[in-house]
Amino acid sequence: MRLKSVSFKIAILFLVFTLFRSSMSGIFSLFYAKNGIPDANISSIKSFQNIGIIFGLLPAGYLADRIGRLKVLALSSLVIATSFFILILFRNFFFFSTAELLYGIGLALNSGTLLAYVTDLQEQTNGDASNYFEFNHINRWKYWYLAIWN
Repeated sequence: MRLKSVSFKIAILFLVFTLFRSSMSGIFSLFYAKNGIPDANISSIKSFQNIGIIFGLLPAGYLADRIGRLKVLALSSLVIATSFFILILFRNFFFFSTAELLYGIGLALNSGTLLAYVTDLQEQTNGDASNYFEFNHINRWKYWYLAIWN
């Protein structure tokens, strides 16, 4: 019973994070437009997120192996929270770009690290995470459905 409960919590946490992450791009674009940023500049601001992802992916695996996955996930959360505070406190192109850069770094730090951590937890709880590595999108959702409801 405990194994099912832990697997359920892991699956729900991962799904909530994935839905949150995928919805933020549109929300940020609307936020920038509401704050008077022209469309061309919104595209420039959003490009800083991609630059941040590139910079964040480079050290992510090394840091996860060196200092631990949970510490990298905590660092990622701190970087993302910092980007949100910048968005709250400042309202100009430079700070929006800086916030997107930090947001991209934070996303990159947790992307592979979170998947590896979830896989480790799955292995610890039910001994088999091999289905998780199927790259077929339908099979991935089927696996999460089975992890939640079985």
